[in-house]
Amino acid sequence: MQTKALSLREENFGYETIGPLLISYCLWIHDLIQKKSLKDARILFGARDGYYFYKTYKILFPEDNAEYFYISRKCLRLPLLYLDQSISNIESILGVGGKRSIESIMNMLSIDDMVGDMVLSGIKPDKKIKVSEVRKNKKLVTFFDNNKEGIKKRAFEQYKLIRQYLIDHGFGTDNIILVDYGYKGSIQVALSKLQLELFDKCTIHGCYVACTNEINNRLPSDSFNAFVNEYKKNYVYEIRKGRNLLENILLANHGTTIGFNNVNGKVIPVLKEKVNEEDAILKRIHNSMMKFVLDYDNRAIKLDV
Repeated sequence: MQTKALSLREENFGYETIGPLLISYCLWIHDLIQKKSLKDARILFGARDGYYFYKTYKILFPEDNAEYFYISRKCLRLPLLYLDQSISNIESILGVGGKRSIESIMNMLSIDDMVGDMVLSGIKPDKKIKVSEVRKNKKLVTFFDNNKEGIKKRAFEQYKLIRQYLIDHGFGTDNIILVDYGYKGSIQVALSKLQLELFDKCTIHGCYVACTNEINNRLPSDSFNAFVNEYKKNYVYEIRKGRNLLENILLANHGTTIGFNNVNGKVIPVLKEKVNEEDAILKRIHNSMMKFVLDYDNRAIKLDV
């Protein structure tokens, strides 16, 4: 009896809470595109946070030019290293706080094959340092300075591949609407850096669930909009507190994008292997929230937004 009650509660949560969020957010995106005269833009729903938003949008607006876009901070770091191997850029593209081991930082940069060389240079891979203060570790700074060419060579292949991947998804020819969960706009910042280097004509406009004030220091104010911020600014902090719960619910059931490969002339994403199958609770939430979307699309229900 208790198990049945819990299952019903999870289904109600998906149907009555997450489902309306999916609909409201996608209607807002569509309305924003009309207002900004971006009807011909390519709408890219970023993996993995954008998966259920993408599914919802395609149900509501099947004729729009919307695609699921395999991207992550992880897969962007190495191409950005190709452009600039300076310590300031390394700190910038790492983009996380807290302390990490040096080996972990090298893994984040996708150059962990250089850890052996670091050991030979007297650097301890297990030493933990503040990610935002790499420049304060003199041995590490010297190592990066002495190995700029080696890093650039390692990064070149992924730089070439992501360039083609971006071209395949409209960069350089179309205006881009990038849909993501939000907060600091890290993916848009990284893509904007690559776009400036690679393409003469291309604009990227971010659409986010919610953003923190930090984004204002990273992107021009006219290059993004945030759903929650436009309605209740004081809600942003409350949403941020529950962000892990909401993000975990909305994440696609596949691994993060860690790079790209060329298979028979086509650039395809390389995904990190999944550790576990989808949780039974999440399945019930996913099924019920998508049922709400289908019911709304079939006009079995009316949503006042």
